[in-house]
Amino acid sequence: MSTVNPTCNLCSGAPCGSTVHRCLRIPEILDNVFGHVGAMGVAGFKFQLGSLLSLALACTTYTNLALDRIWYSSQPSLVRLLHLLPKDAYKVKMITRGLFRTPATVRASLCPSFVGRSLTLRITFSRDLRPSDFDRVLFYASRIRRFGDSYATSYCPSSRLPDDTLQAIWDSMPLPSTPILPLLRHFGIHLNSLVEESLIFPVVHGAPITSFEIFFAEGMIARANSDKVRDVIRPYYAALTAWKISTNRMTPSPALMEMYCALGANLQTFDVAKLGINSAAFVHLARMPRLRKLLFCIDASQLHLFNREPQSKGEFPELEELEVETTDLDAVTELMKRLRPQRLEKLVVLRALNQVDKVNWDLDPFFDALGSNVSQGRGLVRLDLWSRESSLTTPITVSTLRPLFKCKMIEHLEIGYGANLAIDNAGIAEMAAAWPYLRVLRLTESDSTSVQPQATLAGLLHLVASCRALEALLLRVDAKQDVPDIAQVGHIVPNYNVKDLDVSTSPAIDHKRLAAVIRRAMPSVSDVLFEWLNNYTDDDMFFPPFGPDKFYHDCWEKVREMVHERFKASKVVE
Repeated sequence: MSTVNPTCNLCSGAPCGSTVHRCLRIPEILDNVFGHVGAMGVAGFKFQLGSLLSLALACTTYTNLALDRIWYSSQPSLVRLLHLLPKDAYKVKMITRGLFRTPATVRASLCPSFVGRSLTLRITFSRDLRPSDFDRVLFYASRIRRFGDSYATSYCPSSRLPDDTLQAIWDSMPLPSTPILPLLRHFGIHLNSLVEESLIFPVVHGAPITSFEIFFAEGMIARANSDKVRDVIRPYYAALTAWKISTNRMTPSPALMEMYCALGANLQTFDVAKLGINSAAFVHLARMPRLRKLLFCIDASQLHLFNREPQSKGEFPELEELEVETTDLDAVTELMKRLRPQRLEKLVVLRALNQVDKVNWDLDPFFDALGSNVSQGRGLVRLDLWSRESSLTTPITVSTLRPLFKCKMIEHLEIGYGANLAIDNAGIAEMAAAWPYLRVLRLTESDSTSVQPQATLAGLLHLVASCRALEALLLRVDAKQDVPDIAQVGHIVPNYNVKDLDVSTSPAIDHKRLAAVIRRAMPSVSDVLFEWLNNYTDDDMFFPPFGPDKFYHDCWEKVREMVHERFKASKVVE
């Protein structure tokens, strides 16, 4: 007799007379459940894989969906498929030689057993491969949706198959009637493999690819045969929904600009964050009816040239995320006035390196443009402003930020230009009232130890108490002032959502009271961050400073220790 499972809301109270709950026999529900299990990322890969394998073996109802999820994550090479060949058909040998010249963190994460050495994969076949040997390979290959090289695996040659091995496999494999990877949507490849007509192409031939990612180093595109690049990618132009180039910083290439101008109207993501584009390519992208995500860098003169072009109807009608890197904020300001993007939710502006013309960035006109032209739409949710060099920026006051108060939906605000903050407690109260949904607020100051902050600890506590969704906060305040005494700490309303707190170089004296206040106001904070930049060398290193800053630094060090110890103690009690 089968065990009757308990009722559930999805069944409207009717019991299921099966050992497998009928809700878990609905493909849509199962796919959603397995999607959550498989969404743990690289850090939890072993747990993720073990859980999905257990589900695949649990019953036949789960098998296919669980296997699909196991192979859903991106496959960096054919090595994993190779292991599906009969064990008596091949042998794998790892050859180590020389030094493995990569960052230690990358080496350790990719090849922990061979840190410090170069790895080469050598595969020999023990016998001739037969068509039947590929049954399991094709069975699992049909489930792959993302395939290709990645920047990380390029450091680890052991993840790649030599061309002679690929050739042997390809010659022995029966010619399939359908693509080998019939569900493949995303394909990533190094430019070298692309222009050298790598043997990887027969594997992806005929696949319905809609997302391309190309990896190359600076200068590589200039040496490459651009005709070959275009010939390979041209068949996918019309179907592509995502285009990404991962590279070091480099200037626009005429060959790439031609390809950009040929991309079809289905494009939804265009990500060349470190690669420049010109005004002609930008004009073409502006006409994309479905483009939602746009990341690029551009010379200020090219952006000004685009802004002077006659405006066509409906430029970037679906744009939701924009990241632009340039040297002139005025050009971005004019762009916002021109586009008036009604669907824009995320805006990131990066100040590009400029060794020639150090232009002061005035944030007032930029924020005015955002408040007037972006706030009328769906609502800006995230705004990031960052500089790649020491910037010349006027101090940020509450008047500077006030135009942004029209953007009521802001949840994430980061200003990393390094401008000095001239915001007092009243200004912080205005910010808290204007942005009730704020989750992340990070305001970084430049050379902040030489300027006394206007806001005190009372302003910080008011922000934490008012913005109940707040999770991360970086704010420099005068923590010597308005510190509640021990008797007043009990009246502080705690915010359990705040987990990350960075006080920068806030002046502080009483570490015991500060630790008690932080533990009461933000019980979920386990570590208090603070930082003093070494301004006496060219190194981006942090160090215990001298003079009064030394005292403040040591005070926060004690606060950090006390908060961490009390946090651990509270977890033990729970």
